[in-house]
Amino acid sequence: MENERSALEGRLRKSFSNEKPQFRRAIDLEVQGALGQPLTVIARDEMGHVVQVRSAMPLDRAEAQPITTERLREQLGRLGELPSPSVN
Repeated sequence: MENERSALEGRLRKSFSNEKPQFRRAIDLEVQGALGQPLTVIARDEMGHVVQVRSAMPLDRAEAQPITTERLREQLGRLGELPSPSVN
């Protein structure tokens, strides 16, 4: 089990050592959040892979710049050289 984990970790590290992505895939992003709850982002690709992440801190009321769909698209579109994500 430890050898498998070590081999997987080695492959992962190698995949991130290049500056350019080895492949690109369109993703759909679902963003969920509510005051006092963590922000949740769910990413799905056309092959059926799904990844879900949650923020460590709960969301607080915006004082200056409330989030909008356009702002989310702009900010999430800055993730490396990813194609423009579809934000739902």
